[in-house]
Amino acid sequence: MFFVLLALFITPSTYAQALLPDTQVYSKNATGVIDYYNENIKGQTELYNGPKYEIMPPANKGTYYFGDNVYCTPATVYFNGTWYKNLPVLYDVYHDQMISYTGDNFFVLDKTKNTDIKLLDHHFKYLDQPGLNPGYFDVLYNGKSQALAKRTKVVNEDIISQREVQTTVVDKTQLYLKKGNTFFPVTGKNSVLSIFSDRKKEIKQFLHDQKIDFNLDKEAAFIVIARYYDQLNK
Repeated sequence: MFFVLLALFITPSTYAQALLPDTQVYSKNATGVIDYYNENIKGQTELYNGPKYEIMPPANKGTYYFGDNVYCTPATVYFNGTWYKNLPVLYDVYHDQMISYTGDNFFVLDKTKNTDIKLLDHHFKYLDQPGLNPGYFDVLYNGKSQALAKRTKVVNEDIISQREVQTTVVDKTQLYLKKGNTFFPVTGKNSVLSIFSDRKKEIKQFLHDQKIDFNLDKEAAFIVIARYYDQLNK
């Protein structure tokens, strides 16, 4: 049933088409050529040449996938220098793999070529840089500084009886802050203030004035602080 739900969601309209950057203007003929090219390379491009993927079995609680979606949803993907839109994607957070579907099977997108993916109102970016374990990171804020979230899943197995094991999948998030060329792990407000120590006084006053509670919504506060720090250092 799980597999059937996934397969039913995929429709021909969700195949990749060319994405035109908002900052560029193409003639009608050029746009037609790009759309025609993308429409006719389905199943032939290297985009679809990743290893096959087997859907994870359902857990008793939680899922292995981002947003707990157990089906592909249309995403915008930057793959090997080309933008595609409406590509069906499922993010296996547990294995840190972006999955797509050809109509015949599920397959894994090549991480080294799939550098950006916009899925479910989140912007994931594949990073392999000092201070970070290689993988997909959720870009929360992207300015002179950068705020990232690494999404992971932790699996707990409880033995209920000799024949029954209950599997629970729990979401975990690690925040990172980039200052200069260095990424720092963030555990709380004090670690952010330590990283931005050159503007610590101003940031503390800003948080007080705006009544921002870091513990109430850590990610939202994280974004606000990073943006404010960049404004102070214009």
